[in-house]
Amino acid sequence: MSGNTHSRLRVVTVTSLHSDFDARIWRYAKLIASFAESHLVCPWRIPNGTVLEGVKLHTFSPATSRITRVVNFAGVMKRLLPLLPKADLIHFHDIDLLPFMIPLSAFKRVIYDVHENYADEMLKREWIPRLLRRPLHDVVLLAHAGASRTIGNIVLVVPDQLAEFRTAKKIALIRNYASEERAQEAADDYLSREPSVICTASQYPSNGSWLLLDIAERLLVRAPNVSVLVVDRFMSESFRSEILESVERRALTNVRLLPNVTPTRIMEHLNRATIGIIPALNLPKNFKALPTKLFEYMAAGIPVAASGHPHTAAVLEDAACGVCCDPDSPESFVEAILRLTADPNAARAMGAAGQSAFLDRYTWESQHTALTSYYERIVGSRGQGRVEERAGAREEG
Repeated sequence: MSGNTHSRLRVVTVTSLHSDFDARIWRYAKLIASFAESHLVCPWRIPNGTVLEGVKLHTFSPATSRITRVVNFAGVMKRLLPLLPKADLIHFHDIDLLPFMIPLSAFKRVIYDVHENYADEMLKREWIPRLLRRPLHDVVLLAHAGASRTIGNIVLVVPDQLAEFRTAKKIALIRNYASEERAQEAADDYLSREPSVICTASQYPSNGSWLLLDIAERLLVRAPNVSVLVVDRFMSESFRSEILESVERRALTNVRLLPNVTPTRIMEHLNRATIGIIPALNLPKNFKALPTKLFEYMAAGIPVAASGHPHTAAVLEDAACGVCCDPDSPESFVEAILRLTADPNAARAMGAAGQSAFLDRYTWESQHTALTSYYERIVGSRGQGRVEERAGAREEG
């Protein structure tokens, strides 16, 4: 990118909720820094004003509960408002910011990045009273309809989301792939590892936490030598306690809790596993999901046992890197795991096929042109800070 572009275009990425170095947020900010002045407003435990890899971080304290999200919003405003006068583009990632971003879009170019299936999640979020779930689902749909008409610039993850944003003027599909750096960090010692299944997902009921324990319980009987590795990422301390109490009550000695690490360090855990697992339940929000952890498993060169939801199943079939399982049947996961552990050489070959497919067509770097050309569509037409190097650009949506 040219020096003039860097001096003219100022992009502010904003998140109110995502944790330290969240994979999608951080990848965006670093990519922007390659062609523009990149600012990131975020609730990260990093000193305010820190500059990392060309990104200037404007940080505030993260929310510790749902009640403190009001204070969290105040933290966003404290860091964002001083940046607005010189900002050319605001790219935000959380639905709770919509009440501010919709009116702001009348004065600034704003992008709403929708990489969660918020409306569907309202129907299953455990902390929402059941009587309020359907009304909140409808409120989200109305909010998204309003964002389509006012903000107009929408980034999505999968085509299924397009129906919610039919009236948006400019839409881009930016897939939730992992960075190719993850594959470079993968260890080449698969056959020397003890058989183990790893789940790096955040733990909450609709994400399959209880299903995972049911799988572990059956594995303990049929293959006690296979460990189940779970990263210590829980939706709350109370739910963490519930899970750990269940592990103890069921005497699941094969379950091991791994420390939570930033997404950039996830390969430290994946390099000790032989199978990646995605036990997502049969829910609408999961049908539309394209989980980053799938591509992290592929980058690590380990085969995958995953719920056979459409987008996940399509990747597993294309890459020939895993087994689709029935999320209504813990036994289907157990059978897949037993098949993979019974023949380590075949499992290794499956993992290698996934890694090859990842590097060929599923890296975050493959999305760079789509994102930079999208920025060009938004800011280039008005002559402010053009985004260059558009060769091979492919616009989607």
